[in-house]
Amino acid sequence: LAWLKERKQMLQGIEPPSDSLFINKLRTPLSVRSVQNVVKKYLQRAGITDASAHSLRHTAATTFLLKGTDIRTVQEIMDHESIRTTQEYLHVLDLNKQEAVKRL
Repeated sequence: LAWLKERKQMLQGIEPPSDSLFINKLRTPLSVRSVQNVVKKYLQRAGITDASAHSLRHTAATTFLLKGTDIRTVQEIMDHESIRTTQEYLHVLDLNKQEAVKRL
């Protein structure tokens, strides 16, 4: 919440205002590389060595699907141009079904 207030102040007088959630000191959207670097920094600070921005993104998409989110919605959230990219996450659902059957 504090960031949203600060972001709003930073964008005053900027036309058109950015719709990006995260902006830099120049009041422009963070690049993909900048987001990756920020995530990497905080993962390292937390002592997490087996994760990356990509793996967190993959986990988010998979979790959305596991929780029943419509695949088109996940496609939009993940900003995938092709539904085929989003469908690649469906293999995890198949693996979960196989594990459930094994437990029977």
